Amino acid sequence: MFQTYSQTESFIFTEKTKLTAAAAAAATTLTVENNANFVNNDFVCIGWVGQGITELRKVTTPSG
Repeated sequence: MFQTYSQTESFIFTEKTKLTAAAAAAATTLTVENNANFVNNDFVCIGWVGQGITELRKVTTPSG
């Protein structure tokens, strides 16, 4: 496992939301409370920054 550190801008963490339904293992879709400011090709942080199980994923098709 590689651990990398990079600079981040404060605006990266301005949008937050919560899951409204449990996500199955290997899920490709997440249901959230508010997706108003998520757009194609944005990246989202799933989990808490700095934790080993946190994932970064690219938004592909926000809907709702």
